[in-house]
Amino acid sequence: MKDSTYRPSCVLLIFPLSWLLWPPGLAERLQQQLKNYQTKYPAEKVYLHTDKPHYALGENLWFSAYLTAGPEHLPSLLSNPVYVELIGPDQHKASRYIGIQDGVGTGDFDTERDWPEGKYLLRAYTNYMRNFDSTFFFQRELVFFKPKLEADKPADPLVPISDFSVQFMPEGGDLVQGLSSQIGVKATSNLGTGVQFEGKIIDDQGTPVAVFKTYRFGLGAFSFTPQTGRRYNAEINHQGIVKNIPLPTALPQGYTLQVTQRPPNQLLINVRCNVPNGLKDAVILGHLRGQSIFTFSNTEGQDKLSLTIPTDSIPEGIAQFTLFSNTGEPLCERLVFVDNPRERARLSISTDNPLYNKRQKVKVELQLKDQEGKPLQAIVSATVTDKQSVYWAKYGQDIRSYLLLQSDLPGNIEDPGYFFVEENATRRQLLDMLMLTQGWRRFSWKAVLRDTLPDLAWLPEQGFTISGQTTKLDQPDKPVAADLMVVAVEKGISERVSSGPDGRFAITGFPFIDSTRVVIQAAKVPNNTKKGKNADSNQQQIAGNRDLKIRLDGDNPPPVNPLQGFTLPLSADPVQQNSFLADSKKLADLDSLFPGIWKLSLAEFEVKAKREKNPYGVGDIPYRAPTDRMIIDSVPGKNTALSVFDLLRRIPGAQVVGTFPNQSVVLRGINSLSGAAQALFVLDGTVVDASTLSTVPVSTIAFVDVLKGGQAAMFGSRGINGVVSVYTKRNGSQPVQYDVNGIINFKHPGFYKAREFYAPLYDQKKPEHDRPDYRTTLHWQPLIETDKNGRATFSFFTSDKGGAFEVLVEGMTLRGSVVSGRY
Repeated sequence: MKDSTYRPSCVLLIFPLSWLLWPPGLAERLQQQLKNYQTKYPAEKVYLHTDKPHYALGENLWFSAYLTAGPEHLPSLLSNPVYVELIGPDQHKASRYIGIQDGVGTGDFDTERDWPEGKYLLRAYTNYMRNFDSTFFFQRELVFFKPKLEADKPADPLVPISDFSVQFMPEGGDLVQGLSSQIGVKATSNLGTGVQFEGKIIDDQGTPVAVFKTYRFGLGAFSFTPQTGRRYNAEINHQGIVKNIPLPTALPQGYTLQVTQRPPNQLLINVRCNVPNGLKDAVILGHLRGQSIFTFSNTEGQDKLSLTIPTDSIPEGIAQFTLFSNTGEPLCERLVFVDNPRERARLSISTDNPLYNKRQKVKVELQLKDQEGKPLQAIVSATVTDKQSVYWAKYGQDIRSYLLLQSDLPGNIEDPGYFFVEENATRRQLLDMLMLTQGWRRFSWKAVLRDTLPDLAWLPEQGFTISGQTTKLDQPDKPVAADLMVVAVEKGISERVSSGPDGRFAITGFPFIDSTRVVIQAAKVPNNTKKGKNADSNQQQIAGNRDLKIRLDGDNPPPVNPLQGFTLPLSADPVQQNSFLADSKKLADLDSLFPGIWKLSLAEFEVKAKREKNPYGVGDIPYRAPTDRMIIDSVPGKNTALSVFDLLRRIPGAQVVGTFPNQSVVLRGINSLSGAAQALFVLDGTVVDASTLSTVPVSTIAFVDVLKGGQAAMFGSRGINGVVSVYTKRNGSQPVQYDVNGIINFKHPGFYKAREFYAPLYDQKKPEHDRPDYRTTLHWQPLIETDKNGRATFSFFTSDKGGAFEVLVEGMTLRGSVVSGRY
């Protein structure tokens, strides 16, 4: 380098626009490739905060979903919805599609008592996240018990290990003969937990050359210099289990990259090699979650490098440092956790009293500040549980351990919360050992350095995507270009789209709330080049419809990757577990004694007229007897009708205008200031347009009602020209599904509308308060916003149980800092 500022051993931090200080070269190209990759593939992350870690079958599971994107963990603007799944031990799956606003959404699952007992997998992802390894989906194991008085077989917490495995991982990637390296050690038992032991390194002549040991979580590290021509084994004897494991073979020539944490806020990088001129024009690049934080180019050609990096301005999380040759080949790599207290949000939780009586109101206050004491605005969720019955693992997963550690370093991390508790004296050393031994990362440089980045197979969604293919009837291998009309019947939403020569089509951005019926009708694109054909003729459109098949892309969820290794035990403290089971049994018994109590109540409504109970299986009809009714199955020649409009001609006073598929109805005898005007069309209680009604196959219609005058009054001014109300046949409570030539009908799920958590308000006298109260979740509040002063409050009532209660709060600040607290 020409500028002595960048000589080795000097402080060097370039964040985040270091490329501005360098002439064009390898370092800049690497940074640009990294920037291009992150621009095209920004990382989305989902985290779910649940009200409990374990449940009784028959209870509700409540959750808040936090969706972030990019290195700053800001609320994601890429995707909506988030797909949340609860997968049982029998692989039965319940799903929710959660709408996201300002990075947060809410939902719940109602469980059934006849579901199997055991471990359930709760996972969440977006459609966009399916482009990447499903290991990066949010996953958490939850335990579901059947309500009973106590555990059938209390778990023995001292189950002995029968075997263990040991891995040795050189820092930077390789051992090199004659160069000192740090070697990470990870020992895992057959139960998935870490194993602590001592061992020694023996060379091929039987000489001990080093000793090592593993600590908590089975993590360890030791320094070692392999000699030329020697081979090495690790000898371990632990609880009668003897292991003799070969160390990775040392390369005769190569590179080492060491990164050391130096208090208070520094990283020391040492690079060594035994390759002549091996470091000439080499580049070291560091990034954190894809954002460049450090770049150094060795243009002066030193044969060893020592660089010091201050970390005060680097965000908290996993940084990845890579050594590149002068040709851009990655040579060594090291993961380091940047522990930056300045980035943390400080949450304090307090209550208005230290002690309470049964069924007494508790007021909880939250105060959120940054490290300088300035207030922070955030969206958080809070749960209050009975501490005697609900087991929250002391060092379990929370939003901080997930977003800063687990989401970027998948695999089995035992007690992830341990690494974020300040009073744990060994946490930093163990966290660095974890970085040495956990080999996963979000992407490799091989993928980043491609000249052309592959297109996304799964696009980000803003609403739902409906996609498929139009083909020739009974010839799925022959695609047909077609024009399609897509109608969300109950929502009154319609969209026109065309499929290409390959027959593929996709409609995105449908914002359904709750499930809705969707009808798609396709017509072959006219071919104006064929002589003697009128491309605009209705007959050709009809023929095209009859000759088409619409094939929707099926429900193709990602495969389930069960968590392996260390998992949440079915049994925590036996006393605590039996307390939970006993409370759950009481609640189940009380549900049978007090049916309907403590359930969600419907909003009050005024009944203005008695609804007709019709005999055709379509449910209640919201009006009195119609002016005219046509029962479709009783109409002769109904099978030859192209649409319901062809049959409406048989109703007195109904004048059908136009030809299929562009038809409408004018009801004679209706006075209109504008002359003849078409009637209002209603399909299964939802107002639709005429084109939608024409897509409904006649065979699926139960009956048609015509309403005039006073009978149409319930539709207000919209019904002034009369109403044509069509009711389809039912399969149970659902419309009959159909798939005929050129038309398809199906039920599409929508954004889940979360229910409101119910908790009794004991300051009001109500009959349901006579019921005994043994709730294990006393309060769940999925959305709490702190104000400009960083404050928020909520309240709940204690139950009929004495003892302690626990408050857990999780969430995100508006600028991407995680919030987590327990009281």
